[in-house]
Amino acid sequence: MGIPPINSITPISRAELDRLFSLMNREPFDDAKFKIINPIFSETTLRVEQISEIMKRFQWDDEKLKVAKAAYGNCSDKRNYSTLTGNFTFLGNKNDLLDFIEKQQRMR
Repeated sequence: MGIPPINSITPISRAELDRLFSLMNREPFDDAKFKIINPIFSETTLRVEQISEIMKRFQWDDEKLKVAKAAYGNCSDKRNYSTLTGNFTFLGNKNDLLDFIEKQQRMR
């Protein structure tokens, strides 16, 4: 009710996500797309399925990995995070994400 506390992380709405996708679709290069989407990772809560949607907007595995790592902190269903490995072409990137998840879980 009213204004959320300053430190609260609010879930992203479908409309907000679609608006970001529209902006991203105008950019031909992954680094420009990342600059558009990166700020939401610290400002909103995302579900794994939304992170997967974002990752699919990137052409290269390295950028997809960058997205997955950046989004981890505010993911609401981290228990499903390993399913994001399905977005990668190369085994090395899949393993890198799994190692990252394991490290994050140990740090808790």
